[in-house]
Amino acid sequence: MSGMFRQFLLFWRAANAQCKSHSKMASMRRDHALEPGEQVGHRVHLVMCRGCRRYSEQMNQVSSLMQPAPGDSAKVPNAMPPDVRERLKAKLGS
Repeated sequence: MSGMFRQFLLFWRAANAQCKSHSKMASMRRDHALEPGEQVGHRVHLVMCRGCRRYSEQMNQVSSLMQPAPGDSAKVPNAMPPDVRERLKAKLGS
């Protein structure tokens, strides 16, 4: 199967998939890039489907809220005191 035809099939399946598939695509997109055909099909579906578009926007908002603010990582104290860390290492044999 040629590369262009494969991308067209991915686009066609993605554009015509049901909303359940698009919610999975919106989540998968966070973990790894979609194939070019899937990306285009997903975007076409989002243009046509208000519910999926809202879901995708909500996923973007949650993702951006989960990111640490610039400079905050230096202010976060070490979660485990050094003496506790050393005792744990000794118990685990590390």
